[in-house]
Amino acid sequence: MRCIKHVVKAASLDRKFCLIAGGDNHIGNSGCDEAQISQALRGANFYLGMGDDIEGILPHDKRWNSKSIAPWLWKAMAREDTSGLIALQCDRAVHHWKAALHANRGSRLLGVLESNHPRKIARDGAFDPTAYICKQLNTPNLGNTTQIHITFVTPKKSCTYAILATHGWGGGCTKGNKLHKLHMWASRFSGYDLY
Repeated sequence: MRCIKHVVKAASLDRKFCLIAGGDNHIGNSGCDEAQISQALRGANFYLGMGDDIEGILPHDKRWNSKSIAPWLWKAMAREDTSGLIALQCDRAVHHWKAALHANRGSRLLGVLESNHPRKIARDGAFDPTAYICKQLNTPNLGNTTQIHITFVTPKKSCTYAILATHGWGGGCTKGNKLHKLHMWASRFSGYDLY
């Protein structure tokens, strides 16, 4: 498990800060509303990439469903072989993160978590989508699970918030299971302000 620390100089600890944890966007899937992603990522001081920014499922994958492919990705498939399709999805994810960071001057992307869709691609070939996205955004690859400590410092005092973050795997197996698995996972750890 990685542990990263951020120190933020603040005029006052009374100021409100906003963290948006964004993930499971599945860019490249026909159900992904990219306009909604841009809208949802507005107005934060901190961002945390929770993983699965891309769909990353290609025709040779058993999970492939031709009905779930975004129209822009179908057009790209007609122009080139499938090897570049993952990078196209990653570039679109990078575009959304950069737009959010640009719109909110001074905001920080704390890093991007690894997740099941990009991990399968990295395991099956030479391209690692999470590493690529992190490199393009100059942000840490947070691995599977990460501890993040954000310390707000004023001239007189400081305050630290501890975050334990993971993308998770297999939580959607049954109705209500995502919340149950999160509760079970978080109960193994203590001392965090946000899970």
